Amino acid sequence: MRYFVLGLACLLTTGLAWKRILAQPYSPLVKGLFLILALAPIIGPVFYLLIDPPESSPATVKSEEYWAPRKGAGQVWPSFGPLIQALRSIFKLPR
Repeated sequence: MRYFVLGLACLLTTGLAWKRILAQPYSPLVKGLFLILALAPIIGPVFYLLIDPPESSPATVKSEEYWAPRKGAGQVWPSFGPLIQALRSIFKLPR
């Protein structure tokens, strides 16, 4: 039910925004860009509903323990060490 209300609210606000944009004396290109920009209230929630967010850890387990690498599994949190080393070598930054 919440998703229905959220979707209805997004459609309503986007429709009102489109009505105001189309009534303005802008060029067709600017109107088109504003119409695309006004889709954000719809695209955001739809994107959130379509992605597969990671599951939450149980309340009794610390998140560090829950997300610890398991046998045969890859690393959950990315390591930024190689990126930082590459940026240091490119910009000649001290360690």
